[in-house]
Amino acid sequence: MTTKTIAQKTAELLRMEVDFDTENDTASAILSCARYILRELTEQYVDLIATDTVTVADKKISFSALSKTPVHILSVKQKDSVRFREYPTYIKVPREGTYEVTYSYFLHSLGTGDVVTLPPKYTEDVLSLGVASEYLYRTGYTDDAALFGERYYTALKNLSSTRKEIVLPARRFL
Repeated sequence: MTTKTIAQKTAELLRMEVDFDTENDTASAILSCARYILRELTEQYVDLIATDTVTVADKKISFSALSKTPVHILSVKQKDSVRFREYPTYIKVPREGTYEVTYSYFLHSLGTGDVVTLPPKYTEDVLSLGVASEYLYRTGYTDDAALFGERYYTALKNLSSTRKEIVLPARRFL
């Protein structure tokens, strides 16, 4: 799934003819809304997790050494989990060596053709509802935006909630 395919799905949902291969105002506006919705989704609903292997020389793992900008450091492992301390620009580890750092991150800057990696339950159809809502809101169609927004946030609520298992107690015969 790319930003462009989400934007195309949105144009299809709104029954608009938009050429995303050329520069035009409508395509730029829909792509801007797509970037906004993806950023909002990853900041509020979905935890994107990455794992990087980093070699440490001075007992510090700089955030710039990681492939993405971390939000929360989930674990630091060498062979087993190690204790670490998080500072504003680096992670302090007990010894030098190679570490595996697992962290969560946000989507910040997305280009038109950038691949978006989300859990499979967040489909292009769900995201296009949010993009359509944002586009309609920005263009002044607030009633239609509210309709699409309600559908989008209901879908997010249903997809984001975890379902508990129902466990029935064992019955005994008397």
